[in-house]
Amino acid sequence: MELTHEQVNIICKSDREIASYFRALLAQNRQLTVLVEKQAIRIEQLEKRVNELERQLRHNSNNSSKPPFSVGLRKLANLRQAGRKQGAPNGHDGHTLRFLATQNLFPH
Repeated sequence: MELTHEQVNIICKSDREIASYFRALLAQNRQLTVLVEKQAIRIEQLEKRVNELERQLRHNSNNSSKPPFSVGLRKLANLRQAGRKQGAPNGHDGHTLRFLATQNLFPH
């Protein structure tokens, strides 16, 4: 329902302050209506995009004509146990070979 300035003046003829306030409310209402229309268009665009992305997520090499290598590799589970250092525990006697003197290696 769009009111003209004359209709506003007739409704609020006894008080100019009320008429001014009423016009301001009508202007604000028009602005908000435009904003809501723009947001509705944007929401529709975003819903289409979400639907397309969800459709793409549902497709993989098992349920589409895509070859398996186009899907990408799955990350393998980490084989290392969490929280433990690699190697022998502290205090372990090692079994390291001893170095030999270099002069004894190659007799001349």
